[in-house]
Amino acid sequence: MDLLRNASIKHKLEAIILMITATVLLLSLLLFMVFEINSARSEAATRLQSLALLLGANSSAAITFSDQDTANDILATLSTQQDVIEATIVLTNGDRFARYASAKFEATSKLDRERTSVGSYFRLITVKEPILLDGESIGMLHIVGDMSRAKSILLQQSLLVLGVYIVSMVFAFWLSNRFQRLISKPVQQLLRTMKKVAVRRDFTHRAKRLSNDELGSLVDGFNAMLDRIQKHDSKLAAYHQDLERQVTERTRELNTAKNEAEAASQAKSDFLATMSHEIRTPMSGVIGFAHLLKKTTLDHQQDEYTEIIISSAQSLLQIIDDILNFSKMEAGKLSLDCSNFALQTLTHGVEVLFTPKAMEKGLTLTTSVEDDIPAILFGDPAKFRQVLINLVGNAIKFTDTGSVNVKLEMEDQRDEQVVLKITVSDTGIGITPEQQSMLFQPFQQCDGSLTRSYGGTGLGLVIAQRLADLMGGDIKLTSTPGRGSTFITRLRLEKAKSVNESGLTAIVPQKTPSSPESQDKEENGDPLFSRLTILVVDDSQVNLTLASTLLSKKGANMVAVSSAYEALEVIQKQTFDLILMDLEMPGMSGIEAARRIRTVHKSEELPIIAVTAHILPQKQQDVFAAGMVDLLAKPYLPDQLYSIIRKWSGECYDSAAAKTVDSKLGDESAMYNQQAALASVENDNKTAGLILEEFLDMLPSCEGAMRDALEKGDRAALYQAAHKLAGSAGSSGATSIYIGAVSLKESLTQEPVDANDIEQRIQALLEETGKFKDYFSTKTKTN
Repeated sequence: MDLLRNASIKHKLEAIILMITATVLLLSLLLFMVFEINSARSEAATRLQSLALLLGANSSAAITFSDQDTANDILATLSTQQDVIEATIVLTNGDRFARYASAKFEATSKLDRERTSVGSYFRLITVKEPILLDGESIGMLHIVGDMSRAKSILLQQSLLVLGVYIVSMVFAFWLSNRFQRLISKPVQQLLRTMKKVAVRRDFTHRAKRLSNDELGSLVDGFNAMLDRIQKHDSKLAAYHQDLERQVTERTRELNTAKNEAEAASQAKSDFLATMSHEIRTPMSGVIGFAHLLKKTTLDHQQDEYTEIIISSAQSLLQIIDDILNFSKMEAGKLSLDCSNFALQTLTHGVEVLFTPKAMEKGLTLTTSVEDDIPAILFGDPAKFRQVLINLVGNAIKFTDTGSVNVKLEMEDQRDEQVVLKITVSDTGIGITPEQQSMLFQPFQQCDGSLTRSYGGTGLGLVIAQRLADLMGGDIKLTSTPGRGSTFITRLRLEKAKSVNESGLTAIVPQKTPSSPESQDKEENGDPLFSRLTILVVDDSQVNLTLASTLLSKKGANMVAVSSAYEALEVIQKQTFDLILMDLEMPGMSGIEAARRIRTVHKSEELPIIAVTAHILPQKQQDVFAAGMVDLLAKPYLPDQLYSIIRKWSGECYDSAAAKTVDSKLGDESAMYNQQAALASVENDNKTAGLILEEFLDMLPSCEGAMRDALEKGDRAALYQAAHKLAGSAGSSGATSIYIGAVSLKESLTQEPVDANDIEQRIQALLEETGKFKDYFSTKTKTN
């Protein structure tokens, strides 16, 4: 079919006729040959049957008198028959009485062993005839023959068939060549006319109608089309004379409209820039006085309303800031305010800013700065930070599972100028090529549904791109729908200018002590929780303290144990309404403990909730197969803990009605994310401090366990230590340790295992734990 695809209609018609003729004729001749072969075989079988009857009658006397020589002589008369290969007389008791074998017997027998049943059908014929005496069977005559007599006849028939086939095909070719002209000739004539019109652009040519069939109608339609085109061509020729004047007038009108549009756009930009600034000034006052109001003595409802005012005002201020920055860009009033800044500090500050949001969504946020980049650079740190914030915030917003990775590299360095390459990659929803063209358009997102699902003004990436242009760089995007996006930004900066070293000060975060009011505040309890008796099983004292605090505030009766063995013992002595079970524990895992609880204690209705800092998809199947009903990922927020307990205690939890406690947050730093630590205990500074102390106490044992496991090459023990560290670090605010521990766990689950990579990750994690201990050791001495 592919050979005929580009052939002419003439050749296609000839080929179709010949293929149909050849197929039908070939099938007919094949059927004829099959019939002839079957006829020849039937004739040969009839002839052998007749010989068997005759020889059987002649052999009856020899069999009666047991004269084998006479019987053999009778069978030897078959030597005159060229198509007889073997003949055998078999008595009724199965003994062979006489046998004849021709010269072809050995060769034929050997060939038969190599042939299939189909080959034997066209070669051998076997007949059996009983030998009768006075109506009784005294033996059986077997004759095996071939079709040698029919071969000459079949050869003649084959030659005749081949001759008929060749003559028929020649005649079919002659007929196809004659009759195809009925179709090909009108088509070729129409094609020649079309080429003349296309090449010469002369619409006066017309095709001739040669028949009254569909081809004739096609010719009429083509001629009618030429008539209409000729009329339009005449009109175009008339319009052509006046076209230059019209183009000149339209150009003048467009220039006038363009100037007016530019003036209106400039006026709009100036107005937007002015009004955005004017709105931002009173909004800052609203936020400032709302914070002052929050520091006064308020009842619970007033405190909640104040928190809503602050949150709403900050969201509105962010939108106003975006509009203000964009309007300044549109008005051309945005300029760079350059100074020396520490790149590592600025980058880590952005990481710390987004870590709580990433942890809330279960994402892994990592940043890396190459060592060859100068520590201090000269540029606009505020705008550099805004570009980074917009890119990272956009990545986290549109990523629901997986990770967001930020990497800073030095792409080029000439004299005092440095070109930084910033790569922000995520595993989010991705962007189609059609949507990418809209991505950097103001006030637009790729899809209207994204605005409803994810929110936003559509200005973040536009501002980032224009700030990059302002700093002599650009932003490029590569993305695959469903697999994530990668934004590559290049910014031009300079090496640090000569300044007083004391001008660069490091900002060390200070923990703000909670007020007496917030320390003395107690929850009133919850009617549902006060009826519950909950067993918490976790090998981390930090996590036990966290769960105890949160559940005690709700009024629940709680029993805490640090191993699966203790859990099995206490279950035998006491009845529980719900179990929070850590998965990774030394000695016996939470999965094994759940299996024993289900099988030994027959507790089919007891909800067992798996609690873990990190779980692979394949392990989820083991969790539910072991009889656990749900899974709570660490680090978890109080609302998440309360919600899952209510879910399995017969009541749905309303997070909007959850009670919040006054939050007096300190600054965030590379060592300690106080905001994440307080969020995990409902902003209870006292509990957060207790959890932090317990975490600092357990760090040496975790470090020792990792070193021992590394020396022994024990992957299971190493994974257990990393898991324990990750679960406690997330609740303690040790963000960098949490990220390092989770990264180590992921490396340990990869196949094949890269020993060098794991060793490097362990060393990096131990460095982070050392820095964490040194940081709080310094803080303790300072305080």
